[in-house]
Amino acid sequence: LRPRLAETMVRFVALLLVLIPVSGRAECPLPSPSVCRLTGSATEGPFFEPSQPNREFLCTKDPNFYSTEITRLEMSAHVFDQDCSLVVAGAKVEVWQADSTGYYRDESLCRSTVYTDDTGRYKFMTLHPGKYRLGRGFRPAHIHFKVTDQEGRYRQLTTQLYFEGDTHLFPNDACYGC
Repeated sequence: LRPRLAETMVRFVALLLVLIPVSGRAECPLPSPSVCRLTGSATEGPFFEPSQPNREFLCTKDPNFYSTEITRLEMSAHVFDQDCSLVVAGAKVEVWQADSTGYYRDESLCRSTVYTDDTGRYKFMTLHPGKYRLGRGFRPAHIHFKVTDQEGRYRQLTTQLYFEGDTHLFPNDACYGC
């Protein structure tokens, strides 16, 4: 059972999104906890809708928004260039996810467009997304991101954030090509 809202600690999820320049190729440095590395791409999926308004808190119309058993997430990230030496200020970050019941409903308002500040940082609040059935299995809970450098210096990045401990992560993800 999930803890009640009054007892629920808001999860803080930090992301590091690294973009590849349009005019060149970037090599991934060796993986290390202290080294920045390129963010992998993932499928956009069928539920992307461009031109969403900026929302500080997503999913405000989720059927379970006022439930005392919903986990709320504070998302915060920085967008860097491929060398992790420059922040990408003014990047457009489009975010979308399923609501807590696993549906991509427009009326749930689980979509937003946010922008990085001068330090390359963006943030928003949301609810933990639900899983949804795909074929005979389930997709793990995830949040989609599409990052675009407004000045066109870097390639657009589309990726997904998954949650550690989800029993439907690879190899149990029903979407093998995601």
